[in-house]
Amino acid sequence: MAIIRYGSEIILRHEPTRGFLRSPGVPYRHPKSSQQDQVTCLSTIDSKSSWFVKPPYGYPDDYLYGQPIQDGAVLRLENRASRKHLHSHGNAPSPVSNQQEVTCFINRDGSGDLNDNWILQIDRKKIFETNTPFRLIHTLTGCALHSHANALCVAIVATLYLWNMVASFSTSHIQPLLQNTFGVK
Repeated sequence: MAIIRYGSEIILRHEPTRGFLRSPGVPYRHPKSSQQDQVTCLSTIDSKSSWFVKPPYGYPDDYLYGQPIQDGAVLRLENRASRKHLHSHGNAPSPVSNQQEVTCFINRDGSGDLNDNWILQIDRKKIFETNTPFRLIHTLTGCALHSHANALCVAIVATLYLWNMVASFSTSHIQPLLQNTFGVK
């Protein structure tokens, strides 16, 4: 297993659905949405599935560069294709689950904000490694990133893309461990 470090480029897979976290670069357009870029899951890896691991908001990108990431660390994930951060906020519902929306976002000045920060939770290990199950908890809301893989979800996202295995991402209060588990591939 390889150690994941600040500055690493990773691909995340939602373990229950086997879908890869990605951002297609298309904004949410439903009423009451943030109008920020969608975050979805796809059964195959593409150019929009890669993420850079960065230090928390407020620190320069090279802060902690090359350092192993430990359980409990606060981090940001930047989508390689869009250069926007995995982001959430409590004021816009997901169109699928009506739970907290998850997006990719960056401010006009190229920075993000505190809504880009996630806490890494790893079971039974202290260091973040490939093939190690983990959870991402949104720092400001305490909600866990997870996916929904149901017909309703596929229908809503598939109006923009004709893929077989698409799942919308949202956050929710801590669910059973398996539902919120991701892995790095």
